[in-house]
Amino acid sequence: FDNKVLRNGGRLTIYKPQEDMTIEALMAAIHSYNADITYIDYISLLKGTDGEDQWRQLGSIARFAKIYAESHNKVMALAAQVNDEGKLRYSKAIGEHSSTAFSFVATKESREKGYLNIDMFKARNQQMLNFTLGVDYASMRIYDLSPEELEAKTDVRKGDEGSSKGGR
Repeated sequence: FDNKVLRNGGRLTIYKPQEDMTIEALMAAIHSYNADITYIDYISLLKGTDGEDQWRQLGSIARFAKIYAESHNKVMALAAQVNDEGKLRYSKAIGEHSSTAFSFVATKESREKGYLNIDMFKARNQQMLNFTLGVDYASMRIYDLSPEELEAKTDVRKGDEGSSKGGR
């Protein structure tokens, strides 16, 4: 992966703060890297996201990230916790502030069969599109499935009408 990124003129930088940081402090710290995409894994670890108003703080983080992305023409990818049904935990505002939002839950069956159903639950000015990816846990690799593999692995989507073509 690193070689492919370098061949294409890109770079991958991992910034791991040594202290508890707010979203504002984090973005100030990494702004000079001028990254096209910033991925935060995960936002519940940011400073101020504990306590009784966690839902409000997580919503504020998502709002800040959206404004930052729009004002700097960047992509902000925020990882947040979901429950067993793939619904956001702690703050629905995260999804409301997102332009695009996906969720996925690795079930016992999907882990055994080596696939992951990705559900798009927000698509501002886009077509909704759910899809399935293959997962090779031995090498920690995610890949596109062939049509035959897709047919064999996605029997759990039978009740999810149109999931491979969009809609929810």
